Amino acid sequence: MIKTVRKIYAVWNYDEEETWLNEMASKGYNLISVGFCKYVFDECQPNEYVIRIEYLNKNLFNINSDKYLNFIEETGANYLGNVMSWAYFSKKSEETNFELYSDNSSKISYIEKVLILIKTVFYVNILLGIINIVFSIISPFSINIFIGLINLFIAIISIKGYQKINSKKKSLQQVNVLFE
Repeated sequence: MIKTVRKIYAVWNYDEEETWLNEMASKGYNLISVGFCKYVFDECQPNEYVIRIEYLNKNLFNINSDKYLNFIEETGANYLGNVMSWAYFSKKSEETNFELYSDNSSKISYIEKVLILIKTVFYVNILLGIINIVFSIISPFSINIFIGLINLFIAIISIKGYQKINSKKKSLQQVNVLFE
C-alpha cells in the first residue's frame, strides 16, 4: 500500500529528516519517491531498508554528480530522487553497513558544504529583506514590508541553524583532536 506524507524540514535539520525516514522504514514503510515536502512510501518488512540523504553542492545533473550517483548505486543502494540539491538513497539493511561518510574528516567536509548553503540562505534573505523594506518605504502601500520581514525572519532562523550544524562540526573536530 502506498502512503504519502507531506512534511517540511529546514536545511539544518537534514539529520532529523534522515532519522525520521529511517524510523518510517523501521515501522515497515520504505521511501520510494521524494518531492518538495513530499515523501512517498511503500510497505516493506520493518527495518528492511536504510535511508540516507546527501547534499550535493553542485547541480545533480552534471557529469560529476552522475558519476557519484552511479558509484553509490554500484554499492547496492537505490537512488530515489532529489529535492533541489538533496539526493535520497535507500539500501537493504541486511547488506553491508550503509554510511555515506564513515570517518570524521569526511563528515566534517560534508558539514562544511551544508554550512556554506546555510550562509547563502542567510545572506540572500538579508539582502532581499533590506531591498523589500527599502521598497516599502518608497511605496508605503506595498506588500514589500511583509515580504522583507519574512526574509529577515528566515535570515534570523538560519543563524540558529548555522549554530546547530557548526556545533556538530566542532564536536567532530574535538574527537579528531583526541585521536591524533
